Amino acid sequence: MTMEYCMQLLNELAKTTKTEVGPIMLKIYMGELEKIGWQKAAKALEDSFRDLRRFPTCVEILEKAGHMEPDSDDQANLMAGTILECASTFGGYQEANARARMGDLAWEVVRRFGGWDVLCMLEIDELGAARAQLRDLARSVVAYASVGGLKDPFNLPEPKKGQITDVRSDGDNILKLLEKGK
Repeated sequence: MTMEYCMQLLNELAKTTKTEVGPIMLKIYMGELEKIGWQKAAKALEDSFRDLRRFPTCVEILEKAGHMEPDSDDQANLMAGTILECASTFGGYQEANARARMGDLAWEVVRRFGGWDVLCMLEIDELGAARAQLRDLARSVVAYASVGGLKDPFNLPEPKKGQITDVRSDGDNILKLLEKGK
């Protein structure tokens, strides 16, 4: 299986689907296919003929080859889901087990979110917003780690235990804390 065979398969796919594929597009496809190896690429292209409705995208061909790597958004969504799953499974009293299950990167997300205690005190109606915040934090942690930035993580101060007793948006507990300080 060679590069020429993959080129022929792409051209046949284009003819079959009546899709015009220009030289620039062909170069892009060939560049992506070369990364996975011509043999795997040819097999994926051959498999594309089985359920052909339209000209396949590069992503679809790479998926058929089993060579799709998750992007940072996929990783961030997975990490946010894993964090919430661990909070649900382990609760506030099994912090060490949760940390071991989720790994260092996800634990850094938890730390930046405010810590395990804050995460475990979330109420049902706050989970949607919390998941979005965890996903965004995870995206930045993954990006920061990919350039080697977590070898020396940001030295953000850890929240003091008991300083924040609840994360609800109604502000009742915050007002109580402020009144105690008077």
